[in-house]
Amino acid sequence: MIRTANGDPGSTNKAVATDESALTAIYKVGVGDVLDIRLLNSDANRSTLYIVIEGGLIDFPLAGRPILVEGLTTKEIQARITAELKRLAVEDRAQVTVE
Repeated sequence: MIRTANGDPGSTNKAVATDESALTAIYKVGVGDVLDIRLLNSDANRSTLYIVIEGGLIDFPLAGRPILVEGLTTKEIQARITAELKRLAVEDRAQVTVE
């Protein structure tokens, strides 16, 4: 439901809406956050949850080492993991999603 600044639902005044996808696009990941990382179009097409540990890292086994994710958005993490998998020639065609 969209509410105006004064709390009235359905008003045509300037509405205050919380759009989760917009918030996710600007949110910077920190220690203790849980990421759902999926490898699409891959033999390893499964969802796995990763906790951002002290130092801002996730232990991502396919990369062969922990990956620094603290301070990044989910889109930036997605790009970093994709680049790392391509660099290692582990999953050339994998599409990575991070939520």
